[in-house]
Amino acid sequence: MIDDLVVDITSREIMYSKKVIPFTKKEFDLLVLLLSSPKQVFTKEHIYERISGIDGQGDASSVVEHIKNIRSKLSFAGFPENYLQTVWGIGYQWNSQ
Repeated sequence: MIDDLVVDITSREIMYSKKVIPFTKKEFDLLVLLLSSPKQVFTKEHIYERISGIDGQGDASSVVEHIKNIRSKLSFAGFPENYLQTVWGIGYQWNSQ
């Protein structure tokens, strides 16, 4: 749990303030990846490989769209926006402050 954000790996649910936030499979996997190693910077390419696998369709630029969606959904639920950070020129990290 981070600042009232609860991740249930078994049910694949993420809740904030006891409300479930709906995420797609890839959004969920991406968020869990970032949460699993706070402050570690992941490149778009690494994230893409982890959430799409070798047979994934598309490219690493789709990660930007997933990040945007995750930020939007967390923000809509009232979660503080400063946790999911862009590290310009490199990738993304979860900054657990």
